[in-house]
Amino acid sequence: MVVLLITENYLVSQFCLAEIGASWIFKDRVVPVVVPPITYARLIATLSIQQAWKLNDDDGLNGIADDICNALDIETNHAQWGVEKKAFLNKIEGLIKNQKIPKVVSTEDFDQLKTELDYSQKTIIKLREEVEQKDALILSIKNAKDADKIRTIELASLSEMEGFENLAAELTKTINELPAAAAEAVFHHARGESLPIPEFGYSDYEDRWRDINAASKKKMLTDEAPIDLNEDHPKVRKALEALSRLEDYMNKNEDVLRPLIEEEHEVTYSLGDEDFWGQFIG
Repeated sequence: MVVLLITENYLVSQFCLAEIGASWIFKDRVVPVVVPPITYARLIATLSIQQAWKLNDDDGLNGIADDICNALDIETNHAQWGVEKKAFLNKIEGLIKNQKIPKVVSTEDFDQLKTELDYSQKTIIKLREEVEQKDALILSIKNAKDADKIRTIELASLSEMEGFENLAAELTKTINELPAAAAEAVFHHARGESLPIPEFGYSDYEDRWRDINAASKKKMLTDEAPIDLNEDHPKVRKALEALSRLEDYMNKNEDVLRPLIEEEHEVTYSLGDEDFWGQFIG
C-alpha cells in the first residue's frame, strides 16, 4: 500500500504528483493523508481525490490505522494505539506550524501578476508619451514671443471642453476684478445690449444706481444713458478681450461643444443665456 502524505511541498513537486498517478495504477491500496493548511476542498480541486484523512485529527488517525491494518491484515493493541496516538497529537501541531511553505506562485497568481505587469508597462509608455508631449508644449511656449501665441499653443494641447473651460475661467477671472455693475455690463455686452437703466419703484433701485455710480467713478462705465462699458479702461478692455476669445473659440468648436453643454448642463449654447453665464462664467 501507499500512504500519500500531502503537504504544500508535496503539491508543488512534479515527482510526487507523478507518483500519485502511479500509485493509483499499481498499488492495491492508497491512503491519502492531508497535512494542514491543505484542505479537503483543495485536494478535490487539484487532485480529484474525493476521500482523505486529516493528520492532526483524532478520527483521522483512527481511519489511517484501520486502513493500514485492513490492507496488511495485521492487528493492533488498542490500548497502546490510544497512548501513541495521544502523544502524536500533542506534538504534531508544532510540527505542522513549523513547516517550510514552498515559495511558489500559483498559476492564477502568476496570470494576475502578468496582467498587472502588462497594464503597468502600457501605462508607463502612455505616461512617457504624455511627458514628451508636455515637454514639447513647454518648449513651444518658451519659444513663443507673445501672450496670444502662448495661449494658442496651450489650447491646441487641450480637448475642446478643456479649452472651453480654460477660456471661461480666464473670463471669470477678469470679470471678478470689475465692480458689480461693470461685471453685469459685460454680460449685456455679450448680448449686444447696454446696461439696463434701473426702474424706479423696484426694491433694489437705489442699490443698482449706487453700483452704477461706483463703476462710473472708476471710469468703467459711461456717465450718461445709454450706460455702456468704457472700453478704454484697461480692466474693461481685458475682460472684453477674454470675452471675445471665448466667443471665437465657441464658434470654432460649436459642433463638439454644443451637444456636450446642452445635454449635460441643460442650457442653450449661448453667451447671451443667463443660465449659461451663471454656470460657466459666474
